[in-house]
Amino acid sequence: MRLLGEIDSSDHTTRLVAWLMTKGIKVKVEPIGGEEQGYEVWVRDEDLLDEAKTEFADFLTNPTAGKYDEAIKEADAIAREEALQRKRMQKNIVKVQSGQVQKKSPLTVLLIALCAIVFLLTEFGESHDSVAYQALQFVSIAPPVPNELLAADRDSLGVRLTNVKKGELWRLVTPVFIHYGVFHILFNMMWLHQFGRMIENRYGALSLGMLVLAAAIISNFVQCTVPEAIGGIAPRAYINNPYFQTHLGGMSGVVYGLFGFIWIRSQVDRSSGMFITQGTVTILLVWLFFCMTPFSAGLVGSVANWAHGIGLLVGMAVGYWPAIKK
Repeated sequence: MRLLGEIDSSDHTTRLVAWLMTKGIKVKVEPIGGEEQGYEVWVRDEDLLDEAKTEFADFLTNPTAGKYDEAIKEADAIAREEALQRKRMQKNIVKVQSGQVQKKSPLTVLLIALCAIVFLLTEFGESHDSVAYQALQFVSIAPPVPNELLAADRDSLGVRLTNVKKGELWRLVTPVFIHYGVFHILFNMMWLHQFGRMIENRYGALSLGMLVLAAAIISNFVQCTVPEAIGGIAPRAYINNPYFQTHLGGMSGVVYGLFGFIWIRSQVDRSSGMFITQGTVTILLVWLFFCMTPFSAGLVGSVANWAHGIGLLVGMAVGYWPAIKK
């Protein structure tokens, strides 16, 4: 703020303040050692100080001019309108906050519940011959496994899509419900709860469901079709497991999809209600790239890095799509 000047009359001060308000110049008035000694007038926006000085000088030449009486009425109307706008904005803020608290996010809760149920049915992801594991895994062929399948090139699409070609299209999605160990499921459910609720509260269960399906299908498909030499997952028959199976599981591809969506929407549309802290962005990106290094194998074992990366790209693309259409 910058001092505009001093006025010794409260009546003149009211006229000046009203006139400046009609000109879009907001001021603050301070008594000088008590109201009987006059008032200091301060301009709130320093960029408007020169204009305010011009108006102040003109005012001092004739403070009782009729235009200042009219300004009092106009300034009063301006003040009332500003007060109404503040009330409307406050109501909108309260509605958004209360809506976020009241919504139950049923789809997010359902996804978490399904993961927990599958986790128990597959004995923490260890029971590969369980009905649940066989039904949900990307590729799962019960013994006896045909010799031609065992002898085929495991990197071929025909082998990779053994079950999908039979019409078992759900397998493009369902590996996301399988988790291996407590850390795996807790890590994924924590992020799913945070990101899923945010998207579902803002855009609804249908939009969240479509994003989950897109991220799951595309990330699972890529992870299970790229060559093993560059990190893909191919089906095989293990010594202690007579089933011909892929070992793919986890909601992390979907989680990265939700993260990518929120991250991009928060940048391209400030009114979207999406928000993510820089700390969260850093944590998830650092984890993404750490899992691609050889050091991660000793800490977390085999990681579906293609699913993580592709899920992230899917979410980012969906988040950016409305901005492209504009």
